[in-house]
Amino acid sequence: MFTQVLERALRAERILDWAEVDAATSGARVVATLRVHVAALKAALFKQIPRIIASDGDDVAEGWRSFLGLCTAFNTFDELHLKLSYLGTRWTNSEIEMFIAAVFDEAAGRLGLQVNVSVVPSDTYTFEEINLTASATVQPLPEAVSNEAPTVFLPKSEFDNPLHWASLVHEFGHTLYGARALAADRGPAAEREESTTRRRWSEEVFCDILAAKLLGPAYLASFADFVIATSASDPIESFSETHPDARFRITALLESLRRDDIAARFGEGRELADFFYHLFEDRAAAERRYLRSDIPKLPRLDFNAKEFQHDVIEHIDEILPEQLRARSFTSEHFTRLSDRLKRGIPIGSYNAVDRDVAVPIFDRAESALSALLGQASEDDGGPASTESNATAVDEQLNEMRALVRETPCTVAEILNAGWMYKIESIYLPLIHDLGAFNAEMEATFRDELFRLDGVLRVSIETAYMAREFLAAFGAADAQVMA
Repeated sequence: MFTQVLERALRAERILDWAEVDAATSGARVVATLRVHVAALKAALFKQIPRIIASDGDDVAEGWRSFLGLCTAFNTFDELHLKLSYLGTRWTNSEIEMFIAAVFDEAAGRLGLQVNVSVVPSDTYTFEEINLTASATVQPLPEAVSNEAPTVFLPKSEFDNPLHWASLVHEFGHTLYGARALAADRGPAAEREESTTRRRWSEEVFCDILAAKLLGPAYLASFADFVIATSASDPIESFSETHPDARFRITALLESLRRDDIAARFGEGRELADFFYHLFEDRAAAERRYLRSDIPKLPRLDFNAKEFQHDVIEHIDEILPEQLRARSFTSEHFTRLSDRLKRGIPIGSYNAVDRDVAVPIFDRAESALSALLGQASEDDGGPASTESNATAVDEQLNEMRALVRETPCTVAEILNAGWMYKIESIYLPLIHDLGAFNAEMEATFRDELFRLDGVLRVSIETAYMAREFLAAFGAADAQVMA
């Protein structure tokens, strides 16, 4: 939880940097005041480091103090985020629009819907959706705005962080859930007699699983990361009449991913969804250990949870075309993408050829070219021999061209690779050296976070442009040269 709270504090601090540049509208005094709040938040957070280390040694008292300290630090951030409403600066960026076009527009189009999604910066640290068309008081609406018009609220501190744009897909799912294309005669979306809890929970689980089918484990990672951080203000296992508890939702996501064999594997045998599931369980265990009296009692369900999850998955499978779904990702594939991220190279496209495959092809091309040059110098093989060698060279050159062509990445590949890189190269190094934490480590953590943000945004942009080129000119011309 330390890394999650620190990251959010640094993102709030970055917003103040932007606002300071635009001080004519923000007000220098407001920025300076909020900087004091950020500094106090980070100071309170850093005080927890000795306690976190002591709690790893089974010091229950220090564990309890660090747990409460981290919760207090996040609640301070939550209050600070509300104060961002005092700042006047620009929030939108073109990459969010391309993200929406790549995920939402294609999904809506294949389902026969016309959906215009708007993303609005939110002062509260939460992800929400509202359909402005449905809530309009003037009816009928003009034709220009009469289609589905979901507005998705994205926390201001996450506007530059593509890894949390995954949550936008869940919010978009609310529009799809109520659309005519989903009015089937069966499944949780059907109008039938069922319990109030089941009816209300089904929409949330539907949106979760839809996001996972479109984005793979990256959505579970984003959801779990959000839940772990925000559980400081509400118990991590809390629930309501409209929303299931986080464990119910995460296990439904895991069931869907495993059923479809969608996994994102990376170093040392780790798998992205399992990694965040265990983080969630660790956080829940800490809460039960230190706040036993405040743990909410889960409801007694009047339906079978496993059958319920199965029904939701089956329903989505019926309506979501196979072409839209994420696929399983190999560790080798993400090793290549991660290597690029380490070098600051965008991953809007990738080359799927292994080095072991590439080297023999280059060797054969070199041999064919040498034979052709040798034949030309000796000039005694006759036209047939020369033509045969030239043909061999052309074949090898075509194979070499294929080697350096790159295929546009999907949004799912970009987000999953981004989460993996963030865990291995940003989060874990900080945790491993937490005892030596200092200002230099904080600066490195901050710089790496924002560098990754930038590379992922460029990756989404270049992948979108490459796919648009592919659609316009055909597969052969849309290959991106390395």
